[in-house]
Amino acid sequence: MTNKTPTQQKNQIAYLIILLLMLILASYVAFYFITIYKNFTKSHGQYNTSLLALEQHAEVIENVAVDTLIISQTIIFEDDKDNLLEESEDNDKSNHEVDDLMYTDTSSQLVTPTPIMRSNGKMHIINHSLPKICIIVKDLGNTNDKLYTKFKSLDKNVVFAFVPNQKNTKSQIENAIFNDRDVIVQLFMDGNDQKDKKNPYFYFTTMSNEEISSKIAVLLKEFPQIKGISNVKDGNFLTNEKSIESLFSSLKENNLFYLDNHPETILVRKKQADNTKLKYLVPDLYLDKPDSTIKNAKTRIKYIQQLNKDIIIVITSGNNDLKYRQLNHFIEGLKDNHYQIVSLNEILK
Repeated sequence: MTNKTPTQQKNQIAYLIILLLMLILASYVAFYFITIYKNFTKSHGQYNTSLLALEQHAEVIENVAVDTLIISQTIIFEDDKDNLLEESEDNDKSNHEVDDLMYTDTSSQLVTPTPIMRSNGKMHIINHSLPKICIIVKDLGNTNDKLYTKFKSLDKNVVFAFVPNQKNTKSQIENAIFNDRDVIVQLFMDGNDQKDKKNPYFYFTTMSNEEISSKIAVLLKEFPQIKGISNVKDGNFLTNEKSIESLFSSLKENNLFYLDNHPETILVRKKQADNTKLKYLVPDLYLDKPDSTIKNAKTRIKYIQQLNKDIIIVITSGNNDLKYRQLNHFIEGLKDNHYQIVSLNEILK
């Protein structure tokens, strides 16, 4: 690879000097106003509240300055890429291949910024070298509209899983689909309660292949936009190989996937998923276990940072406000660490 020209080197140095000056200036201005405001508000008995608010604004200014620095470094890198491609045209084939290899190795170590302004005033810069995160909120449908609206305010790529035949299931599914959110339906697979045998959302070990296919058809007629199904709780149906084979074959025919919500008996279903070549998803992390606390959300983010996977599936329940607050904190923490939250389309490619 040829060396940079003096002009290119000067341009890069100038970019960095200007951006560093901007960062220093932003910090100085923030500190200056904090000092003035501290003296002013102290005499009016508003010191604690006002100073805290001003410090939060100062933090936003500093974050924007740092984000600008990261973006500018990538712009400089893109300039180097263009210069490298221009120079390589004058080299022979072998040198061109070496330059391509060196460029690939360098780019894999860099943060690729996609700046998005978040509701808290911070910038979300995605590092595409990190694993993609798919979050699924289950047990919706019996959730009141106020709580559902809170979950709906979260990242648009968070997937919703609904329990059918509940008070608000139909209206909330329609709302989620209208807002382009991916939807899953959870089915009852208890295998014992015969009084619900005619219910299209209950599955039993005594059902034939035709009966299972018929129930899936009824489900798709009511909710044609769903992406896949899961189970509400474990039961005899989920451990019966013949029943699972019939269900998975029907799901495969209708281009649906299965999300396994109960890993305790996963081996039976994993075998049948492989036999039927069904798209089969297993959560990597249950966010609300062992509890729905903010502390646990922070611990889970550290756990994710240790996983070596391209895609990480996180599942949590959506049946109370504690779980909403935990999930909201978890999502903001992921974005602080430059993770990208993706829809089902990303992981089903």
